[in-house]
Amino acid sequence: MTTVGWTISIVIAILLMTWICYLIRRGRRRGELRRLGYWRRWAATLIVILSLVYFYWGAFPNPQFTLSNLGGLTPHQVISRVGTPDMRFETTPPDKNYSALTFDYDDPYRWCGFSYGVIFGRDNRVQWVLVGSH
Repeated sequence: MTTVGWTISIVIAILLMTWICYLIRRGRRRGELRRLGYWRRWAATLIVILSLVYFYWGAFPNPQFTLSNLGGLTPHQVISRVGTPDMRFETTPPDKNYSALTFDYDDPYRWCGFSYGVIFGRDNRVQWVLVGSH
C-alpha cells in the first residue's frame, strides 16, 4: 500500500472514531437509547465503515496470486494453495522442457473483477502469474 493510501485510511479512521465517540456520548442521555434516530445513526455508521472496507479491499488484487507466493510450485501445489481453477488450458508446448498448462482464476468477490492466470513453464512449475481485471 502506498503512503497516500495509508494517509487516507488514517484520516477516515480518525473521522469515524470521532463519530463513534459522539454517538456513545449522546447515548448516555436519558431516554436517548429508545429513540429510532439514535439507532439509525449507528446503522449508518456501520454501513459506511463496511462499505469503505469493502471498496478499499476490492480495489487491490488478491495477494495470494503473486509470483513470489506461487513461483516454482507444481500444479497440485497451486491447487492446494489457492483452490481449484475456474478454467484449465493445456496445449502442445513448443519445447520439451516447457509445459503449456495454464490455470485461470476469477475473483467474483472483489468489485474490480480481478482475474488471475497461473502459467507453468519449465518442468511443469509456475513460471508466470498474470493479474488482470474484467
